[in-house]
Amino acid sequence: MQAADRYSMQALIHFAQELLQAAGMASVQAEAVARTLVEGDLLGHDTHGLALLAPYVKELENGAMAREGAPDVLSDRGASLMWDGRRLPGPWLC
Repeated sequence: MQAADRYSMQALIHFAQELLQAAGMASVQAEAVARTLVEGDLLGHDTHGLALLAPYVKELENGAMAREGAPDVLSDRGASLMWDGRRLPGPWLC
């Protein structure tokens, strides 16, 4: 890849989503995580962008990150909730 090569936002989201799904993440979560990581890069937050893709795939592959499911609500006070995210991907939980 040369410095002038560019990829569209949609191409990057598709690439990330495919990798996450190949590692076993459910499609709904994979799309949300992929979109969030690409948007993080576009907003200039490199530490919360696609740089997290490889670690996420590794976490999925070794079972440290949940592949599907929903958080458990531990407390609901109307204006705020406290969740147990159950090792689900943070970008999807948020």
